[in-house]
Amino acid sequence: MNQIHKNLPPIHLPFFTVFDWIILIFLLATAGFVLWKMLYRPEKEVKPVSPVQTKKFTPPSFSVDKALAKLKKEAEKGDWKNFSLLATKTLKTQCEIKFKKPFAFATGKEMEEILKEDLSPQELHLIHRFFSLLDPIKFAHRSGQKEMADEILNILKTFK
Repeated sequence: MNQIHKNLPPIHLPFFTVFDWIILIFLLATAGFVLWKMLYRPEKEVKPVSPVQTKKFTPPSFSVDKALAKLKKEAEKGDWKNFSLLATKTLKTQCEIKFKKPFAFATGKEMEEILKEDLSPQELHLIHRFFSLLDPIKFAHRSGQKEMADEILNILKTFK
C-alpha cells in the first residue's frame, strides 16, 4: 500500500501526528484522574455524637387578672368570637400552668379526658360547664350572651 502509483514516490506515513499525541495525552490524563479518585480516599474525621438534650416544658408567663380584663373588654364590645377564643386560650393556659402539661392543641373534650384523673368532680363539672357555655356564645345564636359571659368569667376566676 505504500506505493500508490509506479511514477509516484512511496508515501511514508508518520507513526503519530500532533493530534494523535494530544488525544493520547488527554486519555492518559483522564485514566490517571479516574485511578487517583478511586485509590486516594482521605480519612474522614469521626466526630462523637453528643446526646440530644430535651427541653423541659416551661409555661409562659401569664397573668390571670390581665386575661380576665381582656375578656371583660371583649364582652363589653360584643365581639363574641374573639371572646370565646380568648376564654379558651385563658383556660388552656391556666391548665398548662397548673398541671405542667401542654394543652395548646387540645379540644374541650380532649382536655376533659386528659384532666379526668387530675381534677376533682367539681372542677371537672366547671370545665364541662365552661365549654357548654362557650358554644352558644361563639356562634351568637342565643340571647343572653352577657349573662353567659359573666358566668364564664366567674368560672375562670374560681379555676385559678
